[in-house]
Amino acid sequence: MKMDHFNLNYCNLKYKYGYGKLCHKVINQNKMYRKKYRKMEHVTHDDLDPVYKEDSKILILGSIPSKKSREAKFYYAHPQNRFWPILEILFQEKIENKKEFLLKHKIALWDVISSCDITGSSTQQLKM
Repeated sequence: MKMDHFNLNYCNLKYKYGYGKLCHKVINQNKMYRKKYRKMEHVTHDDLDPVYKEDSKILILGSIPSKKSREAKFYYAHPQNRFWPILEILFQEKIENKKEFLLKHKIALWDVISSCDITGSSTQQLKM
């Protein structure tokens, strides 16, 4: 059953006025419908090279770059990703240039999946 925008908005209004169970079911069906029929895209790892030096001591492996990272052509590029702020806290240093920072601290970055089919950036629906 396809849920349209009107049904979802109507249900949100009804939810405020005490028809919670019915509306909750409609909202969940709409979310499942959107997830089920989102378009899968084939993603390759061609645009991102590994970041490393011969003397790297720390290797951080990810699965596949997110959509934002693929657009920016660098790792963990989504503004909501906590990777870079956590490194700033750990090393007590502001990161100006990400690649220079990694190499200075002997950190290597790479991903373990070279290509896959994925919906958005969700690794939950990843198909290799």
